[in-house]
Amino acid sequence: MVRAMVRAYFSNAHPGSGRYPDGAFGPLLLFRLPRSLDSFRPFCDISLQLMKLSSRNRSTFLTFLGLGFLVGTLGWEVLERIVLQMGFELALGVGPVGFDLSVLSVFVKINPGTFIGVLGGIFLFRVM
Repeated sequence: MVRAMVRAYFSNAHPGSGRYPDGAFGPLLLFRLPRSLDSFRPFCDISLQLMKLSSRNRSTFLTFLGLGFLVGTLGWEVLERIVLQMGFELALGVGPVGFDLSVLSVFVKINPGTFIGVLGGIFLFRVM
């Protein structure tokens, strides 16, 4: 089946041009080159449109950002504790960072996992 797909794909080559359609440059290159940074067109012709921030999806973006923040922070804390159990000391956290009102007090320990989680949340939002 894969051979038939490859054969059908390369049978559409422009004769005499030395170039294959949609940016593929030869039979060894089984994917099409991206036309822009916003879309990637793999061999199976499924285009990936990246989500952009707008007023309609701002809550989704903040949800992914918050979840990435939490997962990254907690994941790094777990990693620090595992490394501590192995006998090494790894303490790269900063904090606590937050605010204290008379009614509400919120403090968070910032660590490298926080930034990794936030970047992961942004990546998942863009891919979604």
